[in-house]
Amino acid sequence: MFFICFFGPVILLPICMYRHFSIYLLLATLSYYLGVMVVTIPGNIPLNNMLEAFTIQGAAVDELHLMRAQFEQKWNMLNHIRTLCSLASFILVMI
Repeated sequence: MFFICFFGPVILLPICMYRHFSIYLLLATLSYYLGVMVVTIPGNIPLNNMLEAFTIQGAAVDELHLMRAQFEQKWNMLNHIRTLCSLASFILVMI
């Protein structure tokens, strides 16, 4: 279900834009590609990999705080960008 929701617009938005061109579909496509895909691939995925590689068992409290400080603020900012851009894309498709 995740792959359908995440990668479906990558395929379907350009097809919709080709078949029913409008400025709204163009903006929706750009918003999704730039705000979701371009942010996720170089931003969120490396952070998720860093978090996955971190071993919680046996980590000291200071190490846990340091990992959270390195991860949380950047991941939240990128996630807010993705959320707003995917919402904008959805609204533009609905218009």
